[in-house]
Amino acid sequence: GTQTALIMIFGMLVNLLLAKFTPFKYVFLTGHHTLYMAAMLAVVLSTAGMQGALLVTIGSIILGTAMVIAPAILQPFTRKVTGSDDLALGHFSTFGYFTAGMIGKWIGRPERSTETIQVPKS
Repeated sequence: GTQTALIMIFGMLVNLLLAKFTPFKYVFLTGHHTLYMAAMLAVVLSTAGMQGALLVTIGSIILGTAMVIAPAILQPFTRKVTGSDDLALGHFSTFGYFTAGMIGKWIGRPERSTETIQVPKS
């Protein structure tokens, strides 16, 4: 419990610092995903034998880095959908979304858009 909360708090701080001082200007605002990932990191790292300050430090660095890298990986796809860089996707299912985006690039048909599909009103 305590390690999860500390990883979440310090992970968010790492995210803010990386967004401020690196080219990756992404601030991850999806709190429930941040909490889930902090809990998973606390469990995995403690199972690996870490504890105390080391567990919190390593967990925070991993979490904060993931919170900046995940939206950056998906930004080309988000930009294509939204038409701008004003919005980024903050989600830890990045691998799945990225894979779907790549498959769509290879086998998708741009002339068929969900925007043009006619669906029933009810």
